[in-house]
Amino acid sequence: RSLVKDNPDLLPVEEFGLTGPLMVVGRETSLLSGAVDLICVNPEGDLLVIEFKTGRQNSDFRHVLAQLLHYGSDLWEMSYEGFELTVASRYFNSSSCRDDRVIGKTSLEQGLRATWPDMSEENLAFFKDRLTRQLEQGSFNYVLVASNFSETVNRTVSYLNAQGSVSRFFAVELIPFFGADDMTAFESRTIVKPLQRSRQSATNSINEGRLLEQVDDDQYRESLRQLFEFCRGL
Repeated sequence: RSLVKDNPDLLPVEEFGLTGPLMVVGRETSLLSGAVDLICVNPEGDLLVIEFKTGRQNSDFRHVLAQLLHYGSDLWEMSYEGFELTVASRYFNSSSCRDDRVIGKTSLEQGLRATWPDMSEENLAFFKDRLTRQLEQGSFNYVLVASNFSETVNRTVSYLNAQGSVSRFFAVELIPFFGADDMTAFESRTIVKPLQRSRQSATNSINEGRLLEQVDDDQYRESLRQLFEFCRGL
């Protein structure tokens, strides 16, 4: 657990469909329902709630999954400022903070600028908007990390992803390898992740052309077309 907490990039975020690297904004963060093992964000404002399984029984897996949802309910509907105060700033000024770049920072923006100096004002605004919406909706990325997963647990996590939740659930195995002279290496493997596009979302989707065809007002339709072109340019 300490290895991943000190090196969050061991998590295969590219397999999650997310942009890295990760920045830790919470470690053993105290919420109403308990202490979250790890809370991270990426440069685009995606929020990851990470918990480590320590026991060997399926009952422990069920406990950890329940804990993840409890933590999510604590973060749900929290304001950006509330998250900054309750999670990020508290971590930056705690003894558990291991990142010299953010130690002592008093705001999330300061931590972002110290971690990713090349972030533009537009990137910062996008980050804040995206994180704010995730907090409002409770649409988090839940990551369960263990040394191995049983088929029962795999199916349970897959079931949660299949229900069309705004959140996404990932199961990651951290595999140790041991060599001569006490050499140790680790490989992280994503065992379970959401389908890229669920059947429900595909059924309810509409493409740009079909949307424009349904607009009767010529001026409004042209304004929408220009808006879409502008967004593609961004």
